[in-house]
Amino acid sequence: MNKGVIPGRYLYFEIQGGARGRVEISGPKAKVEFGSSSLEVLSLAPVSFYLIPPDCQEILEIVEVALTKDPMLKAAPGEPVRLSHLLEGEYELRDKEGATIEKIMVGPGETRITLKGR
Repeated sequence: MNKGVIPGRYLYFEIQGGARGRVEISGPKAKVEFGSSSLEVLSLAPVSFYLIPPDCQEILEIVEVALTKDPMLKAAPGEPVRLSHLLEGEYELRDKEGATIEKIMVGPGETRITLKGR
């Protein structure tokens, strides 16, 4: 148990996997809600990207600094990237420079997209 954690609602975020769930801390207990949506990204050309999850505006600058240092999910032609347990919502796929490749709506359930390349 971590002591000194301020009670509240937190976003559980994995650098390479995106938003994985919400953590509600109240008193000495914590409850974790994981997302139930998945995303499959197929690309016609090699691409490296990261996901910016929904509802993370307050931590966006910190997340992007971390992601541009060691960020990337890599999709090669014919080798889709699959991410599971994502929260539903609008995500942005961004390249290493932070430019938006595509905005997508994930969920409910499985979402599949194909990137045409740049």
